[in-house]
Amino acid sequence: KLTYAKMAAQTVLKTLKDSDLVSVIGFDVQPFVVVPLEPLEQVRPYFDELVNRLKAQGRTYLLPALEEAARTLTQSGAAIKHVVILTDGETGGTPEMYYDLVSTMRHQGGSTISAIAIGREANLPLLQAISKYGGGGFYQTASPENLPELFVEDVQQRSADTTMVEKEFVPYSVTPDPVLRELAGRRLPALKGFVSTDLKPGADLSLFVNSNDQRNPIIASWKAGAGKTLAVTTDANGRWSSLWVQDGVFEPMWNRLLGWLAPHNAVPQNFGVALGYRSGRIQINLTDYSPNSAISNAPVNAMVTAPDGAKYSIVLSREAPGELSGIIAASRAGTYNIELTSPHVADRSFPPLAYTVSPAVYAEVPRPAPNYVLLENLAAATGGKLNPPLDQFSMSRPKFEQTTSLSPWLMLCAMVLVIAEALVRRLTF
Repeated sequence: KLTYAKMAAQTVLKTLKDSDLVSVIGFDVQPFVVVPLEPLEQVRPYFDELVNRLKAQGRTYLLPALEEAARTLTQSGAAIKHVVILTDGETGGTPEMYYDLVSTMRHQGGSTISAIAIGREANLPLLQAISKYGGGGFYQTASPENLPELFVEDVQQRSADTTMVEKEFVPYSVTPDPVLRELAGRRLPALKGFVSTDLKPGADLSLFVNSNDQRNPIIASWKAGAGKTLAVTTDANGRWSSLWVQDGVFEPMWNRLLGWLAPHNAVPQNFGVALGYRSGRIQINLTDYSPNSAISNAPVNAMVTAPDGAKYSIVLSREAPGELSGIIAASRAGTYNIELTSPHVADRSFPPLAYTVSPAVYAEVPRPAPNYVLLENLAAATGGKLNPPLDQFSMSRPKFEQTTSLSPWLMLCAMVLVIAEALVRRLTF
């Protein structure tokens, strides 16, 4: 659970701007600040390291942690404030104990509060009341794997009013531009709205509007290996782009964007690739079905990019005709990007590959606490005790007695002896 909670916190960062303030507060009996409240641009370099120090231990009491969050947000001076509570156990207290604090945070501090409960052991009535008083959302999930999605959904819903800009803006294109091509440099009709965001580092800007003395991207793109990604921050249904529809720009614009995304040169798939993970290693198996043995048996190199950005290469060894394999060291969680090349065959190409090692593989998962309630019930039902003192243990084995009558066997033996004696006398005399 804790592993997926950390993943959720790390996923939320990708949806925030560099200027947004971020903080993480852990709590058991007392609250403790894991990540201090600072702009995301300053926190990002060490955020993962600090969050990964969290460990599951002890009982939890939410109220002091919520008081710490209220104090921190009040001092921040931020215009929009939002708190997400995540717990999987008893948080202590009743809704009445939290009412004054949560109401003050919302109505006087301008904060909204959401709550996410994992499983059924959490104090559901309390968390529901907090989210109700706090003007946020309440979520319950039985699977920790859903946490990243729930976190992102909640943050996006609570921040939608701050990122949605509904006002007429004249868009400007960057020229020359490989995405828009003939549409680049053309005077375009105004847009009636867009979703405000920052340009991703390394992305190529194609279309933008000027808002608050800043370039707000409308169309941006970037490439990763042979893959291409496109981001459009205005709508595709005509609500904000109605003037584009009227002026005949809407259809050719989307045709141009989708045409840029489509692959230009399809790679014939005359091979199969299988990836698998075991004991800190990624196994890659390549089977080439080319009829030309010179091609199918040619050596293949794999350039690997680790999650930390480190790059190294391996050579796939031949296991059988047309079958190659190799082992990639995967000592940490994350995505390993793999680029296959065949240096001795000029026209041989492979699509980009990737394998993601789950953080759960390397996580230190705490052992669950014993079910003392069940053990006490079992002991009571059988007349025993839970965790009795050592002096109550008896090391001697119990004695079992059973009485069996030998009379029938003795009478049978006596009859046999009498008959035998009579036979001996008769034969002798």
